[in-house]
Amino acid sequence: LKSAIPATVCAGVIQFILNFANFPGESRREAVGDTLRSRLSNLLDMCDLLAARDPASAIEYAQDYESRGEFRRAQNLLQDQVARRPNDAAALARFGRICRLNDHPELSLEALREAVAFAPEHADHHVELGLTLLEQLTLDEATASFAQAAVQMPTLATAHEGLSRAAELKRLRQAAAEPSNVPLMSYQTQGVAHDAADKPRPEQVAMACELFNTYGALQIDDAFPVETILRLQEAFMSRYQRYFTDDDHPDALRLGDKRFMLTVDMMAPFDDASIFGAPKVLPIIRHLLDNNFVLGAYTAAISLPGSSDQRLHKDHPALYPGAEWRHKLPSFAVQMIVPLVPLDASTGTTRIYKGSHRFSTDDAEASGHQDPVVPMGSCLLTDFRCAHRGLGNRSDRVRPILTLIYNRPWFRDFKNYAAQPPLRVPDETFAKLPDDLRPLLAWWKDNGRG
Repeated sequence: LKSAIPATVCAGVIQFILNFANFPGESRREAVGDTLRSRLSNLLDMCDLLAARDPASAIEYAQDYESRGEFRRAQNLLQDQVARRPNDAAALARFGRICRLNDHPELSLEALREAVAFAPEHADHHVELGLTLLEQLTLDEATASFAQAAVQMPTLATAHEGLSRAAELKRLRQAAAEPSNVPLMSYQTQGVAHDAADKPRPEQVAMACELFNTYGALQIDDAFPVETILRLQEAFMSRYQRYFTDDDHPDALRLGDKRFMLTVDMMAPFDDASIFGAPKVLPIIRHLLDNNFVLGAYTAAISLPGSSDQRLHKDHPALYPGAEWRHKLPSFAVQMIVPLVPLDASTGTTRIYKGSHRFSTDDAEASGHQDPVVPMGSCLLTDFRCAHRGLGNRSDRVRPILTLIYNRPWFRDFKNYAAQPPLRVPDETFAKLPDDLRPLLAWWKDNGRG
């Protein structure tokens, strides 16, 4: 009876799934689909559990899952092997690596530290430990692990690369702390390898979030191809020329002297998913807003030649203005500024006050300011609570910047959109959105606002 239980359970789950073929009608097709996927997943879990009895099969299947990005299943298979062989350094190192990929840093650190303790002569184990420490921004210990690996195996490229990456993160942290500096990350750092998929590495995301949460602002260089920004610039200058006069525009918000905010139509080329779904930026925003956010606004701010400096301000009142703890709340909205012309001393920039998301506007002036120089292809992230002011445009051309607001789904900006809507999303634009970006705009379409 005991030997027949696995086959019986599998047969039962298969029969349960097949019974859904008799489900009538189409009215609850989506719910039935979710149930089918869930039960098929249960069946696969059962098969994995049976396969894990054989160590060679468990390792083979875990490697296959890892190549497919199915880190949870790989972790489950390897966890069983570690439980069976708790003193096996190779099994511990393999399990620790997959835990890191599956975003379980505590388990990863525990397993890798045990692997190093059991087999300190293995340089690869030190590298794996260093990578996990790197993603936790425990930089001194990570450096020590990579250095130990480099001593044991001087030709091990991953050890030397790890040392370079740890040194770069230390430099970013130190530079951001300088009073006159804007926190800055670049995807073209010399001597540091970057992800082939053109996305930030996990430790880059972690450092970006640390800097943003500490200072309320972060400049990201090389976030977009310059060719893409030039294409947007050309289209903007042609399409929105009617706003390039210092008149009252009924569908644009006046932001100050010779300044206006207009809503961008999400039509080509502004429907480019690489802008509002920026692969080098969105992973950072995803972590800042706990993986649950929407695109709340897609607008542009225009500063005409000869405009004066704005007053110091924050873009939205505090959520709980009377509470002493209001400045301790996590971010509820992140603004991404994408300049369509370089922001510098001539065209003017957005002057920020580092850390002012943690104190009042009145206190910001005395805290000192920073004037970021933002080239084309770069962007500037600011917390919605960060005090700032746009500086005057001293050049002879219009200064447009795209401003995209990403916010938690329960937040609605009641202050800034009396003159125009925060989004303009044509049906054809929404229809062609990639599946992974559709949730960013679904809230707007669900409310019938096209």
